[in-house]
This record gives sequence, C-alpha cells and structure tokens, in this order.
Amino acid sequence: MNLMLLRSGYPIVVTQNRDRTKYIDRLVDSQQRQDENGLLELVTESVRNSLIEILGIVATAGESRKQEPAFYDAMVEFLMRENRA
Repeated sequence: MNLMLLRSGYPIVVTQNRDRTKYIDRLVDSQQRQDENGLLELVTESVRNSLIEILGIVATAGESRKQEPAFYDAMVEFLMRENRA
C-alpha cells in the first residue's frame, strides 16, 4: 500500500497501534465483502494525518531558517480543518 501511495505522490501511512484492529477489520471487510469504503476512509484519514505531520515538520524547519512558510501554514490549517470535518 505504501509503495502505491509513494508512486502516486502521497506520503507513506503508518497505522497507529490504536487503529490496528480497525485497520484489520476494514481490510477483511474489503476482501470478504468487496466493500472498500471503510478501508478507503481509514487510509484517507491516515494519509491526511501523515501530511499534517510532514507539513508541520517542514513549517518548523522553515521557521528555524527565519523564513515564513505561509504556504505550508495554509496547508496545515486546511488539512487540520478537513480532519475535524
């Protein structure tokens, strides 16, 4: 999955321990019931969280070089707002 995400321009996804059971359940549902919606929702949420984390790191790195990363700040704000929705 992570290789496919990277090839498509997305960051890798690390499934948190707290989400492990949910991930396995949704993976089984997608295979047995041919219902990918739950798995897609979980992966989408994980990608969004990864992007927020990466952009936060990039924004902090820019600040340390005394640059104002307005673009990254706007992206982090957008992704965090979408994550709450």
